[in-house]
Amino acid sequence: MRVRTIRTSALAAVFLGLACAACASTTSPPPSVPTATASPQHTLSPKPSPKSTPIPVLKPSHIWKSGEFQDGIQLYWHSKGTAQALTARADQLLNYIVSLGANAVGITFPIYTNGAYPTHVYAGSDTPTPAQLALVISAAKQRGLRVTLRPTIDETNIAASTSGAWRGSIVPQNVATWFTGYDKLVLSYAAVAEQYKVDEFVAGTELFSLQGYTVEWEFLQEQFRKMGYGGELSYAVNWDDSDKVPFTTLGLDAYPAIDLSDTATVQQLSAALTSWLEERPSSIRSHLTIQEVGIPALSGMYPHPWLWGTTGGQQNFAVQSNWFSAMCNAAKTAQVQGLYYWSVDSNTDLNSVDPQTEDGGAFIGRPAVASIRSCFS
Repeated sequence: MRVRTIRTSALAAVFLGLACAACASTTSPPPSVPTATASPQHTLSPKPSPKSTPIPVLKPSHIWKSGEFQDGIQLYWHSKGTAQALTARADQLLNYIVSLGANAVGITFPIYTNGAYPTHVYAGSDTPTPAQLALVISAAKQRGLRVTLRPTIDETNIAASTSGAWRGSIVPQNVATWFTGYDKLVLSYAAVAEQYKVDEFVAGTELFSLQGYTVEWEFLQEQFRKMGYGGELSYAVNWDDSDKVPFTTLGLDAYPAIDLSDTATVQQLSAALTSWLEERPSSIRSHLTIQEVGIPALSGMYPHPWLWGTTGGQQNFAVQSNWFSAMCNAAKTAQVQGLYYWSVDSNTDLNSVDPQTEDGGAFIGRPAVASIRSCFS
């Protein structure tokens, strides 16, 4: 049985200054998505151009409305730089996302904890500040996109500290202290989320070992409301997770093991994925969004789509594109609320992408793009 802990009133002092702080530019299952491989120190610099022209603002052909299916892309944001450079990169990448037919964007960004048995939560060198994220959110809102903000604990140092450890297996040395630090960091983004009317804030992602701490999660939701955030609050569960968590709105990171070969048709994949999704009752699916859909473009990946990087067989673009099409079919048949393809990386220069040499999970420039456009059409 998991122990429920209640934090002391000392935590109240932590939250008194959060609104101002937010405004300042201040053997377990494997992880579903590996950490991005781009350098955590990556800094964008604007290119000098005496006659630079503003990047146009592209808008979806159909603006998302409440209750409609979310045609989404996850934008993994871990870049630093000047406001000019960050805005230019956001404009470029969000225009690309709109060009795919998306009407929604998830902005996932890394936060950190110190190992498999952590004591605290902190912002890393590539964790954007609230002010930096505001630039990205503002650019997304200018385009009429539905926006989800999604802080996610990076796994690099967790995996390095203990073999097989991931964000869903961490065991804090003091749960109350750990949640105090987690809440402080996550809530530092609440003010900017409310200011720019972020549609959804994902309060936790794949923290399987901590999902049973109902009091802690309810407390965090209360603090969001006390700070004035009026959007949807959700939690993202892992693909093989059936534990309950005290959130009405749920995300699902969809990397199920499907025992089919590379020669499986889209129809066969669709049937298997639909069956997997429909294991959840319709009452759950009516409040469920698939927040991550991804798979490496490599042979032999359907039984373990969560294995990233270069793990797997030969390069096989059809594996990825067929999976993308099938997951779209399954999501619509099972009547979930939307899906988000993983991912567009904030360090990507669209002018220099080579689909032959990108890492296995990347989709830009590959046949999977056609699958995304077909889904969103």
